[in-house]
Amino acid sequence: MRIAQICSNFIRLPPEFNFIPLGFSGAAEAITWELTEQLVKHGHEVTLFASGDSQTTAKLESVTEISTSKMENVGREYIFEMEHLLINHAYKLAKAGRFDIIHSQMPSRTAFYADFSEIPTVATLHSPLDGHSGLILNRFKNSQHYVSISNAQRVPIPDMNYEATIYHGINLQDYPYNSEAGEYLLYIGRINSKKGTVEAIEAVKASGKQLVIMGCVDEKRDDYFLNQVKPLIDNSTVRFEGYVERKKLIETIAGARALLFPIKWNEPFGLVMIEAMACGTPVVAYNMGSVAEVIKDGETGFIIEQEEGVKGLSDAINKINSMGAEDYRAMRLNCRRQVEEHFTLEKMVDNYEEVYKKVLKI
Repeated sequence: MRIAQICSNFIRLPPEFNFIPLGFSGAAEAITWELTEQLVKHGHEVTLFASGDSQTTAKLESVTEISTSKMENVGREYIFEMEHLLINHAYKLAKAGRFDIIHSQMPSRTAFYADFSEIPTVATLHSPLDGHSGLILNRFKNSQHYVSISNAQRVPIPDMNYEATIYHGINLQDYPYNSEAGEYLLYIGRINSKKGTVEAIEAVKASGKQLVIMGCVDEKRDDYFLNQVKPLIDNSTVRFEGYVERKKLIETIAGARALLFPIKWNEPFGLVMIEAMACGTPVVAYNMGSVAEVIKDGETGFIIEQEEGVKGLSDAINKINSMGAEDYRAMRLNCRRQVEEHFTLEKMVDNYEEVYKKVLKI
């Protein structure tokens, strides 16, 4: 198939450490890059629309020499317009007969173009549908062939033209399995109230264990961090390491007793959950968003109802800490197997190929 893969030109692909701006995870960009590379390996003719400094084995098309996040003195309006310029370029090439199918990673942007193209657009929904994207996409329910990244994500707009739910997948070679673990708990993610950073700290302190925090935040200006998180960091029971390089991140994940994921919003898919479980690290999470689709309660971690609060998190931590060595190793093995069965890169790519074929009726 001749596939156009449209990504934002805000972050360079692949989204390595130095190319991800403060406050952004780069998760959607990482998934897009992995998918693109694998589609090329599968023999497809793939054209990636991204920033000019992106690295790919696909044919690269761009309208900027570097990612807009690396440009100096440009505002949000310029960044937004450069995304639309890139999308416009993609649909012009589609009109010229270059592609069989378009795959958009920016559905609320390409929605404005898809109706005018004879080439069908498959659009992956990376954002929640109860926010800004949902307000736009509610007007374009049938303009694109939508792929949700969890079933929970569909709830705000259940009647869009959904083709499939395709969970994110990871390359298991990048996540070595560790049957043993240290005694520390781990929190990874943006430092903000929706992610439950303070709740994670309070739960670990109540359990008497140590918490390692890794995540992105403006340490000098972010009010939540300065007023609520920083006063709790003592570099003994609570250690803050900020945003770290990938190798150290994975090593820390693999050595953790458990990952805490106390989100307080309906996150469409928490990539860090499957990254942790791939290493054998169980997850303790509030039952929000995709959590119940990823974690098997009691087998790969524990799911806590949000109303149970910090006590519920602390109780789950104590359950993990009190497990016998054999039972705990079994839980870690369950985690790895859960990812092997449901969340691999290979499975994700195969599922997208099936969607392309379904849309093209081949």
